[in-house]
Amino acid sequence: MIKNNIIALFILLVFNSGCKKDNPTKLTINEDQKEYLVRVEERIVLSPEVSSNNKELNYKWTINGHEVGSEKSFAFSPGKKDLGLTEIELTLSEAGTVKETLTYNVYALNTNKYKKIGYWPIYHANAQLPSDGQLKKLTHLVCSFLTVSADGSITNDALLKLLPGVIQKAHSHGVYVMVAIGGGGNHPFGDCIMNETSRNKLIANILSVAKTYHIDGVDIDFEAWEGGTASLTDPLKKEGLLILLKEIRAGLNENQILAMPFGTSEYYMHNYTVEMYQYLDWVGLMLYDYRGTWPESPYGQHSSLDDFKKYITIWKNEKSLPNNKLVAGIPFYGYKFAKEEVGGIAEGIAYKDIIGQEANAYSVDNVGTIFYNGQATISQKAQYVKENDLQGILIWEIMHDLDAANEKSLLKSVNDILID
Repeated sequence: MIKNNIIALFILLVFNSGCKKDNPTKLTINEDQKEYLVRVEERIVLSPEVSSNNKELNYKWTINGHEVGSEKSFAFSPGKKDLGLTEIELTLSEAGTVKETLTYNVYALNTNKYKKIGYWPIYHANAQLPSDGQLKKLTHLVCSFLTVSADGSITNDALLKLLPGVIQKAHSHGVYVMVAIGGGGNHPFGDCIMNETSRNKLIANILSVAKTYHIDGVDIDFEAWEGGTASLTDPLKKEGLLILLKEIRAGLNENQILAMPFGTSEYYMHNYTVEMYQYLDWVGLMLYDYRGTWPESPYGQHSSLDDFKKYITIWKNEKSLPNNKLVAGIPFYGYKFAKEEVGGIAEGIAYKDIIGQEANAYSVDNVGTIFYNGQATISQKAQYVKENDLQGILIWEIMHDLDAANEKSLLKSVNDILID
């Protein structure tokens, strides 16, 4: 065997000159498993360095059984047809005898203009993973949630156990994988970031997960606000959140994503500052839940097209959120009110379950006392994103949808508009 004579595998990444500086290459290398992550149209050069006593060594590079190179180095630049996994095999031989065969897995991630970001909550994990059909229509998958304790620890053993398999599956379709921290109802998150000691522990734990699992990014889903302008703790949380974002951004490598969903209504928007934008690759505006989530809620649509446009405009004009960081959130669920014309807290219901009750519900936004977004409204929202040159769409959440191949699928409606 000549394995001991192979000193190292050197990886040289040559990026296209057209890459924008504000859109850095997302790259992960797992050297131990010979796995390499690049973006479509980036050039990767594989070159094993061997000792001088192997000058007569022959090299044979193959992809899918076809010989593609016979030099010591092999350059590979994946095109869109190579999205996902490409296995590159190197056979090393001497005097006609094969000494070793090495396989390198190169995952090419998408470079789509528009982001299609799907949240995948862990409570679906035991029953159903994202399907191949869904992943083919997404650009980013956000695995949710690692919950935060007041002392800065983060927990969700079930999610962490599944994460390697989910990452491999998503990467095989060219999809970036992020992990969401926090989530709705994670109230100790607020206590944590107001205390320097616990906040520092949280930062260290988040960065440890990012490094250990080779994830492509972190999503900070902080929703532990009291809301309104009378809160005494929200200003302290806002200050702690800014520090948290700054420190996590500094601790991630330059190719990892840091993003955050924002509550968009007047009740919450004052908690987010322009200073936060500089640390985030994008801000996901949660443009839903405007009805049915509090006791005094009016009856009706929780995510209308008018509200969608209204709050995007407010965030652009009044909160100075730039187009190149604005991702618009859409719901794949609705709310069912107990009685007609009676508001208050409504019951959440998945889009696929609405269709299960009424087969033609895909063509409208309201069935009985249920309010949601049908295909036409979802398409109009996606078209608005496209026409206004926003960054893309955020989906809560993909497992509420029908199968991606179903003609009534909401993800299909998004993909039909935001396709490169």
